[in-house]
Order: sequence, then structure tokens, then C-alpha cells
Amino acid sequence: MPSMQQGQLRGYRSKSCASRSIQNCGFLNVECYGRDLARGVAAVIEKKLDGAHEVTLAEVDARTIPGKLRDAAARLFSPFL
Repeated sequence: MPSMQQGQLRGYRSKSCASRSIQNCGFLNVECYGRDLARGVAAVIEKKLDGAHEVTLAEVDARTIPGKLRDAAARLFSPFL
């Protein structure tokens, strides 16, 4: 894979990527060109990371029963969402 310079984003598409795979796995590859766009996307990602925190196992275990049931239902139905 080619190295990326700071301020650049590149998209890579798998040759085995099929529409059914996109529907079932919930991923989509997008190719974007332009340094200004790459900087803008990088800024959005950095802003989101600044407000994020690492979730610990203790936090996951401390969820309420309704929260655990909601998460389990979301996992169960995620192929259809």
C-alpha cells in the first residue's frame, strides 16, 4: 500500500467488493480527491477524536440491564439496519 502524506486521504477498493457484500457488511468505499477535501475530512475526524474517550471494560460491565438489552438487540438486527 502506498504511503500517505499528511493532509491526504486515499480510498482503496477491493476487487472482491460486491453489492451484496456492501449490503450485508455495512461498509462502503468512497474515493475522494483534493487536498482541501482531505484537510476538511481530517479536521472533522480530529474534532471527533478530541471529544472521544476510551471505553473501559468496567464501563461496559456497569451498563444497566435495559442498556445491555438494547445493545444486544442492535447487534442482533444490525445486518438488517
